[in-house]
Amino acid sequence: MNIFRIKIYILLAIFIISGNLIAQTNSNDTSDISKYFDDGRISNAKNVIKFNAISIITGDLPIYYERIINRQISIEAGIGLLLPYYGYEFPKNPDGNQYVSDPDGGYSIWIHPKYYYGRAPEDGYFGLQYRRRSYKENGFNIVYTDYTVNYGFQYYFGSRYVMDINFGLGIRTEKVPDDFPKEIYELDKITFVAPFGIRLGILF
Repeated sequence: MNIFRIKIYILLAIFIISGNLIAQTNSNDTSDISKYFDDGRISNAKNVIKFNAISIITGDLPIYYERIINRQISIEAGIGLLLPYYGYEFPKNPDGNQYVSDPDGGYSIWIHPKYYYGRAPEDGYFGLQYRRRSYKENGFNIVYTDYTVNYGFQYYFGSRYVMDINFGLGIRTEKVPDDFPKEIYELDKITFVAPFGIRLGILF
């Protein structure tokens, strides 16, 4: 099994276990929660479907599903198609070279467990985000993998509509096949990454 997948599984397990312990510690909190029961939306909603309003600029078109686990824990997962893009993500490689310039297609995968400071799925949260993009270009398979710590704020408006604004900080690994042109690129590279996203969705 790929060592990065093992790391992600371990991080997910630690995140969920620690979140449950925190939730149990706060189970005796009797503070006012009436704002969550104005019409039953937040108290009853356990699912959110969202799309990213910004990532289309960089050629990633994902759809996300967020599932509420308990009062303060949720797990968000996404899958998407990789399309031609109109702008580079921040930060662009310092040397100006990009592994992918005219992709033939590909897919993306997102996993994002969250811990909410208020009541899920509303208010501020932090989470650990895993994002993998597998591009096809000129017969090569080029993979970008991001590991970031994210902070965000999710709120609802109207009847059941949701806006999720988040940003993060972490690292990106870049891998290309052994037969990729070595005179131009390194085979493996780790770079800094600072993702930012605005996701729109609906509760149900």
